[in-house]
Amino acid sequence: PFSLKPGDFSSLGVLDLKFCAEDGDELVSRMYTRFASSVPVCAALNGGKGVKIAKGSKVQVKAEAAPWNGIAGEAVFYSDNPSIAAIDSKGNVTGIGAGKTNLHVYYPSAGVSASVSAEVTGGTEKEGSIMPDKTSVVIAPGKSANIKFKTTVKDSSGKTAAVKASVSDKKVVSKVSVSGNKVKITAAKKAARGASATLTLKASSASGKAVSAKIKVTAENRTTKIIPPKKSLSLKKGKTAKLTLKVSAQNNKKPATDLIKIKSKQVALTGYTVKKGKVVLKLKGKKKGTEKITVQSGKKKVKVKVVVK
Repeated sequence: PFSLKPGDFSSLGVLDLKFCAEDGDELVSRMYTRFASSVPVCAALNGGKGVKIAKGSKVQVKAEAAPWNGIAGEAVFYSDNPSIAAIDSKGNVTGIGAGKTNLHVYYPSAGVSASVSAEVTGGTEKEGSIMPDKTSVVIAPGKSANIKFKTTVKDSSGKTAAVKASVSDKKVVSKVSVSGNKVKITAAKKAARGASATLTLKASSASGKAVSAKIKVTAENRTTKIIPPKKSLSLKKGKTAKLTLKVSAQNNKKPATDLIKIKSKQVALTGYTVKKGKVVLKLKGKKKGTEKITVQSGKKKVKVKVVVK
């Protein structure tokens, strides 16, 4: 028994066959014949080759019926497990989840079909990752800070891959070094207050792919003064409102880097945004009443009148 494939047919839909009869190693007889068909009798998907893609990737596979692909009619594609590999009406295959399944094409009009295996690898998940404890850090000029990290990146020998560090601006970060599972970052002595640089931790996986993680490094820019608004803030209980305060810093060309805190029984701080020359607080009313809340940026404090209705 044998199976036909599109490549066996000539452009005229003809298949040449050779039959041999043997007795042990001796050829007894030989016969030639020719088969021709006016309708498709077989099909192929992706040339009969299996599909292997990474999770999240896409690839298009070609389907063909033979002979006379042009009269085979509509090709219907489907997957045994779309949660692993999905295929659309044009033969576009998308890796959904790691695993193995089968892809099929069927020509309803001609009654022929074909199948191939499909394997979806874990994509970037298999490469591993680098996970720093912090994704941003503030360091005073001339001072250093250590940030720990974890890595699951393996090299070709199966060992933990070496992690290297680089920085985008040496005017902000003068030195960076990796030792074990921590990176030491030294801010430049003359770094502009409030200036930032990107530190990149990078390792090469067993497949040669670069895996990286980024940390934002900012030169400390302490608050020197907070100016409260002239009017009090009014908001309803359970609702939120924004409170804007003017802020002066060591370098007023950049935002201050201090953390913002409040002390209040009437409102809660749900978030804040620090911009050049100001800070915008998002407050939520907790309890009805009037209160002078304390807003703190670094070591600087100010009182602001808040009314919760």
